[in-house]
Amino acid sequence: MDYSKETIAAEIMQLAKFAEQDTNIDVIKKIFNLIDLTSLNTVDHDDKIIAMVEKVNHFNEHYPDCRNVAALCVYPNFVSTVKKHLKAKDVRIAAVSAGFPSSQTFLAVKLAETNLAVE
Repeated sequence: MDYSKETIAAEIMQLAKFAEQDTNIDVIKKIFNLIDLTSLNTVDHDDKIIAMVEKVNHFNEHYPDCRNVAALCVYPNFVSTVKKHLKAKDVRIAAVSAGFPSSQTFLAVKLAETNLAVE
């Protein structure tokens, strides 16, 4: 593979052309609908998660021409909170598990946490 400055510059120019073509409202709307709106903070609490869910619930009131986010992603202990408050159609619930983010825990703990998250 050629890593010369000239080759890299040419590749960047080619990517910039594609970016110009893809920077339009339809593409931006599509990308927005592929997002998992995520809150994975150590200071998360029910009220913060509920506020995030409410933003998603009222999304179409503010942006009627756009599809909502794909999912809300939270730690497993907040899945029930999201499930209880989520009213927006076509928005899924996603959760990290298995000792996320490092996964440095026992397999039994990973399995138990994942099982509890999907119940």
